[in-house]
Amino acid sequence: RNIIKVCSKSKLTLVEDFTKSESINNSINVFNNFWLEKDSEVEHIIIQDSQQSSEIIYSSLVYCYENSKFNQLSFQIGSSSAKNQHTTNLMGENSCANHHGIYFAEKKQFIDNKTIVNHHKENCQSNQIYKGILDGDSNGVYLSNTVVNPDAQKTKGYQLSRGILLSDNCKLNTKPELKIFADDVKCSHGSTIGSLDKNQLFYLQSRGLSKKVAESFLIRAFYKDVLQIIKDKESLLKIEKLVKNWLDN
Repeated sequence: RNIIKVCSKSKLTLVEDFTKSESINNSINVFNNFWLEKDSEVEHIIIQDSQQSSEIIYSSLVYCYENSKFNQLSFQIGSSSAKNQHTTNLMGENSCANHHGIYFAEKKQFIDNKTIVNHHKENCQSNQIYKGILDGDSNGVYLSNTVVNPDAQKTKGYQLSRGILLSDNCKLNTKPELKIFADDVKCSHGSTIGSLDKNQLFYLQSRGLSKKVAESFLIRAFYKDVLQIIKDKESLLKIEKLVKNWLDN
């Protein structure tokens, strides 16, 4: 359990890297509590690349006060089971929360993600965007929820879930939810799940690319926009390397 307090006008970049270890079983249970004071900013990056035998339970609870901004990227590619729940409370006017996620699963992996943003004050904004790529017999779940309370007028809330299924045996379940108790808001959500576009694959292969390389191009293009909120170059390079290894194998 970690308590992270970010004082007024401060900036914090926090990278949590769960890498493979030599132990056979590596079960992890983490809870992070963030407090963002006025005019503060946090970049929170989670990279879950534990060995296939491990299990991860990860939770974060965030409180954002006036003019603060919380950017979170959650990336999963390892472990047999990963369950993540992230809840943010926008407590001050003009506060902002971005929950972005990318997850890769194969074999019999199970990845469960849930994000919740509670809007308590006026003029706040939230974005919840998760994209998954599944193969083999893997299973994925993504639940997103935006709650707009009566005092949270002029709220902007956006949710998007997209998934690519690379085999006939993998499954992905998504459920976006909006609970709106104010009348002056702009909120939307969307969810799509499907396979790679055969016409796009054919076009790339007709230009001399192998099927494997063509699939890699389309998958990278599929998730690239999710990474745009992150500025930490070292983390971005590591994520790209992990994705490359996953696609190559």
